[in-house]
Amino acid sequence: MTLPSSGALSLNDVRGEFGGPSSNVAINSYYRNGSFVYNVTKNTGVPTSGQIDFNDFYGTEGAGVYGKCTFGTANTGGKVPTTYNGVDTIGHYTSTFGSFQDSSITVGSTARTARTFMSSPGLFLAATIHYYDFNQTSTISQGTFMQIYSTSALILDLQHGPAGSPGPTMVMNPPGANMESTHTNAPGTSQGPSAPATTMPAGSPVFPQSGTHYVVWNKGSHV
Repeated sequence: MTLPSSGALSLNDVRGEFGGPSSNVAINSYYRNGSFVYNVTKNTGVPTSGQIDFNDFYGTEGAGVYGKCTFGTANTGGKVPTTYNGVDTIGHYTSTFGSFQDSSITVGSTARTARTFMSSPGLFLAATIHYYDFNQTSTISQGTFMQIYSTSALILDLQHGPAGSPGPTMVMNPPGANMESTHTNAPGTSQGPSAPATTMPAGSPVFPQSGTHYVVWNKGSHV
């Protein structure tokens, strides 16, 4: 859910949205980038320290739709090596790397369990390729947006076109592995208004090799 943008807010409202400690709950338990309030676009009005009050929480959003993970990296080796960054708990192309602290991501109104969230440079496409596995045997990502946040900034904001006309090229890759992939210059793919200043397709960033990150992949458009 998202907290309302006006009206009265209480500590119970904030705790209901973000969760909280079992005892000694206070408003200063909810600084952004702390244990409960992720540093995402909807929460930028919440301070990271100092004075904090309930008005800071208008329109904020808890962890329900977001995943939290620690990025890692792996390389295929060989004569033409490919490097993958992000999280892959299955080991689709290399050994497993990275980890999820919260793998539950809401896509539309349905909770999905993320198993893979990674990217690699596109040698032949001149664009970053993104891979994602929600343990689904059919594509689910048309008409969605994907955002990746570090603990300090938004690093990727991509909108995928609606199903049909025209949508991005979604590939179950490898076949039957429940993993989709798409590249950043696929038809219907665009950056959101709050995206970092990169030039598509070649400037679209590859996921970092380390660090804590928040990921969201949801129905609709950029936020």
